[in-house]
Amino acid sequence: MQSAQLTQVNIDTEKCSTTTHEKYNWSKTNLLAHSEQIIKPMCEEEVCAIIQNSRGLIRPIGTGLSYEKIASVTERPVDGVMVDLSNMNNVISVQDDSITVQAGMTVNSLFATLQAMEPKRELPVSPGVIGLQTVSGAISTGTHGQGMRQSTLGDAVQSIRVILPNAQIKTIDRSDPTFGAFVTSMGLLGIITQVTFRTQLMRVLTARKYATTFEKFRSDFVQVNYESEFAKGWWFPDTDLVHIWEVDEATPQEAEIYLNGDGSAVNCSEVDQTMNETVAKMSIEMANDTRSKDGKQFETIDRFKNAQNITGNITQVYCKGIPVPQINCEIAIPIECIPEALDALKTWYNTTSKRLHYPFIFRCTGPSEAWLSGSYGKGTCWIGFLVYLAADGTAAQGGFDSMKEIQEVLYRFGGVPHLGKHYTLDLYDFNKILPRWDDFCQLRQEVDPEGRFVNDWMNALFKLSNVASSP
Repeated sequence: MQSAQLTQVNIDTEKCSTTTHEKYNWSKTNLLAHSEQIIKPMCEEEVCAIIQNSRGLIRPIGTGLSYEKIASVTERPVDGVMVDLSNMNNVISVQDDSITVQAGMTVNSLFATLQAMEPKRELPVSPGVIGLQTVSGAISTGTHGQGMRQSTLGDAVQSIRVILPNAQIKTIDRSDPTFGAFVTSMGLLGIITQVTFRTQLMRVLTARKYATTFEKFRSDFVQVNYESEFAKGWWFPDTDLVHIWEVDEATPQEAEIYLNGDGSAVNCSEVDQTMNETVAKMSIEMANDTRSKDGKQFETIDRFKNAQNITGNITQVYCKGIPVPQINCEIAIPIECIPEALDALKTWYNTTSKRLHYPFIFRCTGPSEAWLSGSYGKGTCWIGFLVYLAADGTAAQGGFDSMKEIQEVLYRFGGVPHLGKHYTLDLYDFNKILPRWDDFCQLRQEVDPEGRFVNDWMNALFKLSNVASSP
């Protein structure tokens, strides 16, 4: 570890901004903090003061998108503290090839800031689909996009500033041997306050969208990922149709049309209605299961109707997620296992009575440096699947069972869950499927020997001795 810079502060945490509402996760299914437990600091000094003046559990939170209780402090109602960094959302500095921002800035705001520059800039990775994540939350949970020439959002990080559990401020850069741990720390190694990202000139991209058969997808998708810079697939198992996006740099003609426009993405092909009937069928099933005939969940699949190629920047092409209350699971397998995994998933689907509300999602990435990412050290295919929740927060009958069964199928292929999403804990032996798992656990023990940042959920995940949560 690099030598720490010790910052002594003596600030009354009662002067920090506090919230007046209880904090739930995005799906409104898990209470994460009572209003009196939430503190919204304005600066690093206030974060240090929170750590120094509190004696119980501390958990940082971003946007709270995870279904699970990653950030929960409700198990310590008397002395548990949630640190909400949403007030710390400014740009700190800009260099020719990097930008430093406060940890509470959203991914949307980061990309908007870069694209407002002259010349326009972007990150050297594909973002995740939900841009309202904070940058610290996105990197800490291993958020990724797609493309074999890049990996997680954390792999675009140049350095971070983090306040450790002993209130020391540390700068961790890529030369630090623990860098890969801190960029996927799950909030266990301290509170990230600043992130410096590498940047590059913005490129104009075109997504070419088309439908294909399951068999063609099975045989070609690995090659597609190596030939196209960014690729993504959605398999609708009811009809065995697969919708593919292959994304590469736009042609000069496409780029000219886009750059001469108003900055909005441009449709650049005829309408393809191949997926329309498949989408209509899934919409009927979703309406029955969620007891609703309208809502944002229907927007998430309507996008596959009347498909057109699109030209724009990377966020306009890919960062198009619609946050909807859901059980969302994503498992990484080695990319070469895609054909066999598809066969196994098809067998599962053909022999089960359970349904999903969204097609299986396939996103491949290159090797990552992030210790807790399923892409650590190898090319992977992330396979996503989800069930939407009804308005009362309940899942369709069999929803959780289907999530578990699919995980069991993919575990046979070396499946590693995305730790920021839903997964069944007792399925996984993490010290076998993540090469740096034990190293991370040892580092966490060194950095936070009293377990001040370990809540009940993290205790179950890491099987730690949670000193801070003990009576």
